Amino acid sequence: MNLQSLQSIINADSRNTRENSPLTLESAVARHQAYFKNIDLNNKTVLDIGSCFGLSGEYVLQNGAKHYTGIELQEFAVVKSKELLKSWNEKV
Repeated sequence: MNLQSLQSIINADSRNTRENSPLTLESAVARHQAYFKNIDLNNKTVLDIGSCFGLSGEYVLQNGAKHYTGIELQEFAVVKSKELLKSWNEKV
């Protein structure tokens, strides 16, 4: 995982300033570990509706998914998602 890119995405996310549960690199990783705890991602195709900045895409590809498609309506989030996932070009 490109931690520098991931951290820059998190820094651009307004959720990182929430008082009760700010988004951090650690909380993002922990959340995705919990989401996919009992799911074998190896060789799976993943569709993420409302993909925001593509954090789930980074996680599932890192954990063996063969393809990821994220759907997002906010152009700013799409740009950031493409930035984060550019190294996975053939799998996104």
